[in-house]
Amino acid sequence: MKTMIGSTDAVGKACLVRFKSLGNFFLFGHRLRRIGNHRILSPIVLVALAALACTRTPSPGKPGPSGPAKTPEAATGGLLSLADAAAGLALKPPPAALAWSPDGSFLTWLEPGPDGLNQLVGFDVRSRSSRVLARPLDLVPRIEESEAEKAMRERRRQASSGIMQYFWFPDGRRVLVPVARELVIITPATAGAGAERLLPADHPDLPRGAPLLDVRLSPDGGRVSFTCAGNLYLLTVETKALVRVTSEGSATRFFGLAEFAAQEEMDRHDGVWWSPDGASLAFADVDESGVMIRERPDLGEKSASIVSQRYPSAGTPNAVVKLRYLRSDSPGSVGAWELGSYEYLARVHWLDPGTVLVATQDRAQRLLHVWRCTVGRAPCEELFTERDEAFIELGQDFARIGEGAFLWSTENPSCWRKGAALGRKTLFVLGVDGPRRGSSSACGGDALPVPRAELKLPEGVTFAGTVAVSPDGARVVVSAFAEKGRERRLYLWTPDDGTVRRLGPPEATWITAKFSPDFTHFSAQVATADTPEETALFALDGARVHTVVPRVEVPRRFAPVDVDVPLGAGVTLNGQYWSPPKSPPAAGRGSSSGRVHPAIIYVYGGPHGHMVQRRITRNHLWCRAMADAGFHVLMVDGRGGMYRDRAFAKAPHLRFGVYDVEDVRAAVSFLKTTPGVDPKRIGLWGWSYGGYLAVAALFRDTGLAAAAAVAPPVDWRLYDTHYTERYLGHPGMAPAAYERSSVLTDPVPGLPLLIIHGMSDDNVLLINSLQLIQRLQAEVRTFDLMLYPGRAHSLWGGSTRTHLLLTIVRFFERNL
Repeated sequence: MKTMIGSTDAVGKACLVRFKSLGNFFLFGHRLRRIGNHRILSPIVLVALAALACTRTPSPGKPGPSGPAKTPEAATGGLLSLADAAAGLALKPPPAALAWSPDGSFLTWLEPGPDGLNQLVGFDVRSRSSRVLARPLDLVPRIEESEAEKAMRERRRQASSGIMQYFWFPDGRRVLVPVARELVIITPATAGAGAERLLPADHPDLPRGAPLLDVRLSPDGGRVSFTCAGNLYLLTVETKALVRVTSEGSATRFFGLAEFAAQEEMDRHDGVWWSPDGASLAFADVDESGVMIRERPDLGEKSASIVSQRYPSAGTPNAVVKLRYLRSDSPGSVGAWELGSYEYLARVHWLDPGTVLVATQDRAQRLLHVWRCTVGRAPCEELFTERDEAFIELGQDFARIGEGAFLWSTENPSCWRKGAALGRKTLFVLGVDGPRRGSSSACGGDALPVPRAELKLPEGVTFAGTVAVSPDGARVVVSAFAEKGRERRLYLWTPDDGTVRRLGPPEATWITAKFSPDFTHFSAQVATADTPEETALFALDGARVHTVVPRVEVPRRFAPVDVDVPLGAGVTLNGQYWSPPKSPPAAGRGSSSGRVHPAIIYVYGGPHGHMVQRRITRNHLWCRAMADAGFHVLMVDGRGGMYRDRAFAKAPHLRFGVYDVEDVRAAVSFLKTTPGVDPKRIGLWGWSYGGYLAVAALFRDTGLAAAAAVAPPVDWRLYDTHYTERYLGHPGMAPAAYERSSVLTDPVPGLPLLIIHGMSDDNVLLINSLQLIQRLQAEVRTFDLMLYPGRAHSLWGGSTRTHLLLTIVRFFERNL
C-alpha cells in the first residue's frame, strides 16, 4: 500500500456532499445492462450520480479564539498558498528512470516537458550541459494511452505519460525508446538528427491496437522482448524479425508481466529477466483465472460504468505464477523450472549466464525459499530458507557480487551468525557453494550458508538497501538511515576487509545515488534539512564535479522543527512541526504568546510509513501551507518503519487498529501540551493507510475533534492478499485480527469526518468508502464527502490535488 502525495497533479470535477439522514447512495446493481466486459449504469443510477456531481462551495471558516480563518487559496503577506503548495512551487520531482550510458558519457532521465508528457533528457558529462534528447510527439504523431498502460503507470506511481521507458544499447551510442506502440532508436550524439523506427505501430504480426507492455532490451543489445495482448514477443534488432514466443495469452493468462499483487505490494514490476549475456530469458507465466472478480464503479467525468476487476482480496485465491525460460536463439523451445510449493514468486536474479537465483514466499510470508535454477534443467536446487515468526519484508538486495556469491539482507542476523546484533536489518555476502551451519530452533534449525562477510555500520545507523556493486565485486555502496530514520546516508563497504566509509557531501541529510558503470562517478539527489533536493555529479572520493539540476531556493521558514513524540518505555516517534505565523515553535516549549490555534496531525501510520525526513519535499510544502492557513501542523511517523530495530518494524503484526491508534493518541497528547495549541481543537488527516487510521483514531477516542480520510481501507478483508495477510494473517486463520482492525463495527461518535475517494480507484476500492458511508447513514451521523470522477488512488490529473488540499483545509476551518 503506497501513496505518493508530493507530486504536481490534478483536478477534475469533484463532488462534496453532506449527508444528514439515511438516504439512498449509489444504486449499484439495479437495472444494469451489459456491454462487452463492462456493465453500464442504468439511467436511474446516472441521475443519482449527476445529483452528486455538483461541487458545493464550503461555508467560510468560522471565527475562533485566533480570529477569523483566512481564505487559503491565495498567498498573502509572503505566506504559502495551498495552490502553490499543491503544485510544489518550482520544485521539480526527482529525475525519473535515472541511468548512465555504458561508457559513462551521458547521464539520462525522464521529466515532464512543456506539454506535460515525459521527455528524455540527457546530461553530457564532457560538455557539462543538459539537453532534451527525445520528445514523444517528435517520435510519434500522438499519444493514446490504453487502460493497461494507465494501470501500470498507477502501480508505479507515475503521474505523467509520454516516454515511460528507455534503454541504452551496450555500444553507448544509441537509445531504444518505446512510445505509443512503436520502438524507436535515437542517437543522442546527433542531437535529434534522426530516429530509426525499429517496430512500427501498424506491424502486421501484432494484435491491432494492443499496447506493448514491459519492453526490455537484452544486455547484448541484440533482441527486444515485450508483451502484447498477453503474449511474449521477441524482436531481433539487426533483422527486425519478430517472433511470438507464446500463444496462450488471454484476458486471464499473460506472459512476461508482473501480476497485480507483485506490482502493488511486492515492489516487483518485472515479468522478464534477461541473462547477462542476452542468450537466455526468464519470464513469468501468470494465470489469473482463479482470482476473484470485484465489480467496481469506474466513474469518469463523462461516463459511468461497472468494471470487472480481478482483485485478490485477503483470504481469496491469488494468481498462479510460474517461472519459464527460453534460449533467445531458439524462442520456440520454452522450458519451465520446478520451484517446489510456493504462493508468491518474489525475486529473480541471474547469477551467471546459465544460472538464476529465485526467491519464493509461502502464503503466510513467514518462509522465504531461495533456489538455484539452471538453464536446461527443470528441477531447481533449494539453497536455504529464511524464516520469521512474524513476517518477512522483501528487500531489493538480492544481487550478484563476484564469482559464485551474492548479497543477502535479513532482519534476523542472529540466525546467520552467532552473536550478531538482534533487531537491526543486516547485509551479508553469501556463497552459492560453501560451508553451512545449523541455526537455532527459533530460526527453524535449518542449515544456513556461513556468511563470507557482514556489513557493520556505525552505532545508531541502520542498513536501508543496496545501491551499487562495483564491476569487480570488490566494493558495495549501501544506503543507511541515521538519526532514528530522519536522515539517509551513503556508505562504501569493502567486504574483504570490512572497511566502511561515508560517501557524499557531509552536510547532506538525505541522499539518493546512481553510480556510473565504471564506478568512478555517481550522480546523487542531495538535500539538507532546510533545502530541497538538487542533482549533482560527484567523483567517488566525494568531490563535486558539476551540478546537473540545481535546487530551487525556498524561504528557510519552510523548514519544520524536529520533535520527538513520547510513546512510553523510552520510545519516541519522529515528528516534524510547523507553527502558524507569529506562533511559538514547539521546540521552544516555553511561554505562549497568548494566542491559541487549532492543530492538524498528518500521518500515514502503517507499515513502511516514512514521511519525517530532513529535506524539503512537497509533503513539507503541504504542511507549511496548512500552517500558513492558521494551524499548528504535526507530521509524525508511527511504528512500522524499517529504519530502527526489529521491535519497531514488527509492531503492526496482528495489530492494525491497535498500535497505530496508540501512536495517534501519543501525538494528540504531545500537541495538548504544546504552547499555542488549543487542546480541544486537534484534527488528523491521512491517505490510504493514513485514511484508515484517520477513521480508526476518530472512532476510538484518541482526543481528536475531527478527521479527514483519503481513500481509507476500512475493512481489511477488502484489501489485497500480499499486503494484508503479511501483517494480519489469513482471515480464516486470524479472524480476531480482522475483527479488531475493522472500523465498521466501532461505535460511531458524533464528530466531524470528511471522506475523500477517487471514483476509479483500483487499489483501495471505492467499496471501502461506500461501506463506511452506509455505516454512518445507519447511525444517522452527518459527514462530508468528496469524490473525484475518473481519478485513481494517487489522485493525479489537472489540478485535483489543489482542490484536494483546499477541501481538507476548508473542512478543518469549519470544524476546528
